[in-house]
Amino acid sequence: MIRTFEYVINISQTVKRFLLKNGYSKKCLSFLKSHNGVILNGSPVFMTAEMKENDVLKIVFDESEDNSMVVDTCIPLDIVYEDEDIIVVNKQAGLPVHPSYDNFTHTLANRLSYYYHIQNETYVNRCITRLDSDTSGFVLLARNPYSSALLSDMLRNKEIHKQYTAIVSGNFTETNGTVNKPIYRPSLDSVKRAVAENTEGHEAITDYEVIKQVPGASLLHIDTRTGRTHQIRVHMAYIGHPLLGDRLYNPCPDTMPRQCLHVSWLAFRHPIKKELMEFSSPIPEDMKMTELTD
Repeated sequence: MIRTFEYVINISQTVKRFLLKNGYSKKCLSFLKSHNGVILNGSPVFMTAEMKENDVLKIVFDESEDNSMVVDTCIPLDIVYEDEDIIVVNKQAGLPVHPSYDNFTHTLANRLSYYYHIQNETYVNRCITRLDSDTSGFVLLARNPYSSALLSDMLRNKEIHKQYTAIVSGNFTETNGTVNKPIYRPSLDSVKRAVAENTEGHEAITDYEVIKQVPGASLLHIDTRTGRTHQIRVHMAYIGHPLLGDRLYNPCPDTMPRQCLHVSWLAFRHPIKKELMEFSSPIPEDMKMTELTD
């Protein structure tokens, strides 16, 4: 894939200074250096080149090679938005985002690699908002190094907003609440996380709103102010309301086929166009409980 950006310079400065001010990461600059991707007034130049008013700077990301470590796999894929800078996928439950040592083929990355290769395009996996395998809903990915740098900055600055819909066990007396408890990994050989009561952990803050309740179960909308691994699952279990179907944090058997957690809303400014992007989706069929979701 080739993605180009063009600028008319309005003040004297070096190429490097201009690019850094406009959100190009050091990784972007390294790529451009190695691929001769900086063109000033029609000629390739170094990052140290001085630019003057009305000069035309062209930036070219030519990715003729893709991520050869990702194997192409043809599995269902629900793309809700796509352009040359971003892609938004409504991920199904049971589909990991990235390949791992025990799963090389059945992941979102494998499916996207296949999707682009059959269009004779390259694919580099740049996932911005990750989800657990059994969590469904919107995943945002970048399609070139520049959009990846901008979106990563937006994520750090909390400018990408997600809302989860969850079904948890038990009922609440309050209509909303916040869990502000640090999370840590008790053992390096386990995927499980826990609230850090008597040890250091990473800050984790989860806000929830009770939408509907039936005896023994509650439907929630959840927002996370931080993005820790398993944050919602750990916090809900900690306050005595583990997710239904969560075999890791809620060992009590129930009828749900997987953890009842779904990214139902995603909103952010497009990294290049700057327009508001907003996506919403209903609860998937495998999370539906007649009394709660009618």
